[in-house]
Amino acid sequence: MEKNLTLIILTPQFIETNNLPKGIDTSRIEVLQQTGIFDSVKNHHYNCMQAISKVKTKYFTFVDNDDYLLDDALSCFDEVINLLDTTHYDLGYTNYYTKDNTKIDPGTKMPTMFLHNVGKYVESKAYANLTYLHHGVICRTNEAKRVVSRMPLGEYYTPPMIYITLAKLGTVYVPKPTYVWDKKNSGLHLDSDMKQKLAGSIMWLLKTIGLPDGKPIKIEPKK
Repeated sequence: MEKNLTLIILTPQFIETNNLPKGIDTSRIEVLQQTGIFDSVKNHHYNCMQAISKVKTKYFTFVDNDDYLLDDALSCFDEVINLLDTTHYDLGYTNYYTKDNTKIDPGTKMPTMFLHNVGKYVESKAYANLTYLHHGVICRTNEAKRVVSRMPLGEYYTPPMIYITLAKLGTVYVPKPTYVWDKKNSGLHLDSDMKQKLAGSIMWLLKTIGLPDGKPIKIEPKK
């Protein structure tokens, strides 16, 4: 059976097949490991652009090397892809969990799990919070490559720039969780200057596709 989805794994070093993130079945999907340095927004942006340029399947999604997929994630991704093929939209998404290792549930003594029910896509929300569509997002490869070809290098946050641009013409949504963000005490989300660095991504979006829903932007405070 022809594979139509590539999972891009952003990782500092190559991962052997038997150590790939949980939930990845290489018999059903392509896996593309983008190895590199991910210590800054600038380097993350560069590696994302490089990875997308190598994708050969019709669709792709991102998986961080220290996160994982739920057992039925690939079946949910198939649902998304079927809807994208039917509607001819370029972006589909699912729900996801955050596993917060900084907060322990007193009852279970385990890290807390928070379900993100994304709901119907609202462009102004995506502009206000660039992680509004964060994980479990499927992109049509050819269209995403066109978006990336217009992006400058520098301190930009690649995924939401692609997602928001592709979503302009419409989205599909499968309201099932597929992904677990294994949130830790390290990572770009803890960068104290992240909000300022993301401003460049918003400015690029404004210049490229215009105001969200034709309304002023109200930036959400950092949580």
